[in-house]
Amino acid sequence: MDKNKLNIRYAQALLDLALERNSLDLVYDEMKAIYHLCKESKELANVLKSPIIKGSKKVQIVQEIFSSKFSELTTQYLLFLVYKKREVNLKNIARAFLELYKDKNNIETAYLYTADSDSSERVSEAIIPVLETFTGKTVEKETVISPQMIGGFRLVFGDSLYDASISTQLNKLKKEFSENEYKKKA
Repeated sequence: MDKNKLNIRYAQALLDLALERNSLDLVYDEMKAIYHLCKESKELANVLKSPIIKGSKKVQIVQEIFSSKFSELTTQYLLFLVYKKREVNLKNIARAFLELYKDKNNIETAYLYTADSDSSERVSEAIIPVLETFTGKTVEKETVISPQMIGGFRLVFGDSLYDASISTQLNKLKKEFSENEYKKKA
């Protein structure tokens, strides 16, 4: 959970407002998209952080980017952040909102690292139901395609890491062979 009280307060306010207006799931989807956009778009992050760009210009930018794609509630909330000069915190507020939503709805995220998307689907079909049964929570999968992995997968769930990657297995074998005290007699 994001420890910054400001981010949590703003996220909680949006969560309460979305609940009041019966649009929590819609706002969750939109905040997820906003979080990923802020994370991936350096240009947007720079515009929001810039002290040189006036608030009125930031309002115009937010309206142009978000008003046609997102609900009125989310757009108005984003404009509110600009008016309060909190737009620099948008990514962190969005992340705090996502965490609050997941806590409220008993959702845990599993991060699955694989070499390709095909193996990701096979692994998740086998593992996600087991995790849901084990934890009693709904498990949401985030897939990260990592081409440098030779094969296998890594699963990060809560505080646990399960590493079934081929590179890790090869490193274990390498370590075992290097520590082997058996020496050939000539």
